[in-house]
This record gives sequence, structure tokens and C-alpha cells, in this order.
Amino acid sequence: SWLPTTFTLPAEEIARDCSAIAEAACSHDDSWHGARVQGIFLEGPFFTKTHAGAQDPNHLCDPDLRLFRQWQATAHGLVCRSALAPERGGSLAYIAQLADQGVVAAIGHTDATYEQAMAAVDAGATSFVHTYNGMRGFTHREPGVVGAAFSTPSTYAEIICDGHHVSPAAVKALVAAKGWQHVVLITDCLGCGGLPEGEYISGGLPVVLRDGACYLRDKGNLAGSILTLAEAVRNVVDWNLVTAEQAIRMATEVAARANHIDDRCGQIIPGRLADFVVLQDDLSLAGTYVGGKRVVVP
Repeated sequence: SWLPTTFTLPAEEIARDCSAIAEAACSHDDSWHGARVQGIFLEGPFFTKTHAGAQDPNHLCDPDLRLFRQWQATAHGLVCRSALAPERGGSLAYIAQLADQGVVAAIGHTDATYEQAMAAVDAGATSFVHTYNGMRGFTHREPGVVGAAFSTPSTYAEIICDGHHVSPAAVKALVAAKGWQHVVLITDCLGCGGLPEGEYISGGLPVVLRDGACYLRDKGNLAGSILTLAEAVRNVVDWNLVTAEQAIRMATEVAARANHIDDRCGQIIPGRLADFVVLQDDLSLAGTYVGGKRVVVP
């Protein structure tokens, strides 16, 4: 299962992307043997330029419920998650409306203060997008967004564990603050993941894939990862941060809860989709099953 994710683009392009994803998802029947689309994640355009990262700063704007309704309509209701910078105008009203609709409001690509981030949580935000990356950091005088993630036990904090985006020590601090039950392993993998080293376009911006990571060509900073979720699981275990069982649950059960899709995936129990992977003792892939049928053999 996965959540196809949009970039910060012109509104009409985001609408087209939502429509295309919905069309693809509707075309998958019981014979489908690929990853299932469980929802759409709107990563942008409601961000701040200060922490835009690899999001195109030319298309940033304030949260707009009219735009959200338009995108949700073209997505046939598949949008399950939307990220924003809570310091932007209209953020709290936007968050409250999403919470009322059961859509996850996530804090990310933001320069919000601790107080602004906490106000967003009070309004209904429940998740932090790739914690540490693309947000105001922690200091002893201004705890920032990271401080809000640390001090809100009911929220979920995503983390990219590729060894490039966040140091193992910082991951350890996050897990210690929140408990593994509220830390979500993600990839933030770009479309060039798995491809040869070289130059690509990601979200309308030129990027360079080299040395196990992807960078903005013109700025040199990280643009995203080329991580797989299996690698993320192995990394946090190899770093001695959590057990293998905990790491697997952080990538599956916890992720499903954080995105409100745990009614259909995230655990191998009656009533859930029989979609899962089998790992060897060394956490290497042994096989992949979709609908209870083995579809991938390494």
C-alpha cells in the first residue's frame, strides 16, 4: 500500500494529478498485483519559502479550502492527508475543517514557532512531515516545530532513516521523546529512486542523483531520498535504536494509524487486506504478497 504524493505545483496541475491517481486506483481490480493506492497525500502548496526544500517556491500559497475541495472532488475523495505550514494565513481554520472530515492535517515545510505549531496541534493537526527536515529546529529558547513534535505524545512524527537526512542520534532522540509507537518510518523517495545516477526533474526542479542521495542541482541541498522502506527498517535496527519487530511496526502498523487507513491495512489480522512482505532473519526481502498471492520472489 502507498500514498501517491503531489508536489507544490500550479493548482490545475495538482488537480490533474489527483484525477490521474484516482483513475489509476479505480482501475485496479482483484487481479491487481501491484501496490494499492490507499489515499493521496497533498505535500504542498501551503508551505513557507524559508523551508520549501525541493518544493517550487513560485507556487506557494496560503491554505485554501476552496482549492482543497476542488482537489478532493477530482480525486473522488481519495485525499487522506494534507501538509501545511501553520504560520501561513488561514491555517488553523483549514486544519479544523480537515479534522472534521477525517483528513490528516500534517505540519511540514514550515518556519513556525513552537507556539504556532502547538496551536496547529490544538486545531487538529496530528502529524509532522519528515521530522527535522524542512522545519524550524530546536533550541533551548525557541523549541520550534521539532519541540512541538517532541512534546505532543498523541501526534505522529515521520522520519527519513537513510543516514543522509537525519543522524542516527537525532532519530534516537525522537524515538525516546515519543516512543516508537508514534514514530513513522517513511522513504520520501523521489521518482528517480532506483534509477542510475544522473540528472532528473522532480516536482519541476532539476535534481542530481549521486552517492546514494538526491540533491537540488542548483542549490546542492537534499531534494529527497532514494530510500526503500525495507532499507529504513534495516537501518534503525542496525543503528540499535529499536528491535526488528518495533521497526517493522513503525513502517506498517504505526504508519497506517497515522494516516487513518488502519481499518484496511497495517496488520495481518482478519478483516485487513492480505498484502504483506516476508523478510529473512537479516531483514532482506524473501517475498511479497498482494491479496494473499505471492507476486514477487527476489
